[in-house]
Amino acid sequence: MKTFVYKDLKFDGCSRWLMTILLICISLAGYAQAPVITSFSPASAKPGDAVTLTGTDFNTTTTNNIVFFGATRGTVTAATATSVTVTVPTGATYAPITLLNSGTALACASRSPFHPVYTPAKAGISSNDISSKVDFSTAAQPQQVNIGDMDGDGKPDLVFVNLNSESVTVLRNTSSSGSMSFSASSFTTGVGPYDVAIGDLDGDGKLDLAVVNSSSQSYTVSMFRNTSSSGLVSFAAPINYGTGTVPTHLAIGDLDVDGKPDVAVLNIGSGTISVFRNQSTIGSFSMGAGPTLSVGTGAWGIEIGDLDNDGKPELVTVNNNSNLFSVLRNTSSKPYREFRRKG
Repeated sequence: MKTFVYKDLKFDGCSRWLMTILLICISLAGYAQAPVITSFSPASAKPGDAVTLTGTDFNTTTTNNIVFFGATRGTVTAATATSVTVTVPTGATYAPITLLNSGTALACASRSPFHPVYTPAKAGISSNDISSKVDFSTAAQPQQVNIGDMDGDGKPDLVFVNLNSESVTVLRNTSSSGSMSFSASSFTTGVGPYDVAIGDLDGDGKLDLAVVNSSSQSYTVSMFRNTSSSGLVSFAAPINYGTGTVPTHLAIGDLDVDGKPDVAVLNIGSGTISVFRNQSTIGSFSMGAGPTLSVGTGAWGIEIGDLDNDGKPELVTVNNNSNLFSVLRNTSSKPYREFRRKG
């Protein structure tokens, strides 16, 4: 039997095959599969109720599954590889349920949104059901607002971008039942911040921020890694990535279905979408360049969602110059490398 030498060690043919099999096993053992939520039940529930997620590649350790009901994190009470039971949080919002397997730092979202129910149930809404407005100060010329529990205290916070003050403001929710109050913290962006999106970009269980800067002095997207703790909002210094001309809107979603949410930026000046593929690891951002997609002039506003229920999310924009909306359907077997424009 033929013998070969590798790094001063001798192997016969049989040993060589055994070594090959061992290396394959080691490789497979280190391969992480993104979780998938195939369904959840019930489809609607009130805070405090239990919801069961069904799917694949969940973490079998209960605390290693991080589940958000829109803006706010729920409490996981039981877990197997195919089922997770979670309690609906008080600050749940109408949105898909997201699950992060913190053991692999990979995440997924349900195809359907969860519908939170609050009591008492009513058949309609009248002016008597809504109290008078209460105003809170922001920085100069606030443009867009988003909602997410930025400090992980179970209360949804408000996030604004302020066009003329080159900042993003987080209003930390300090409210109590029947009384609204907020504590403001502001962070420097690029020039001309116009829109903000919220999502866990590095897989650490904390919601990060992405802000587009629309001024010709910037043309960037600034990504802020969340370093907050309960009761304290903080972010690492932003990392900036170049975009197309005059970026005005953005959306976060897992376009290549690898368990890491990507960032899509709409550039109104060039009529394009800049796609940034998420290659981040816990505690560190890394965004690879994706395709630049044409959407025509006057594009204004962008969203990400699986419109044809094939497990691959589409991109949608509206075009206010041509009275059209554009759907870019994800058609690739290697998602994200190919989109087909419709209308």
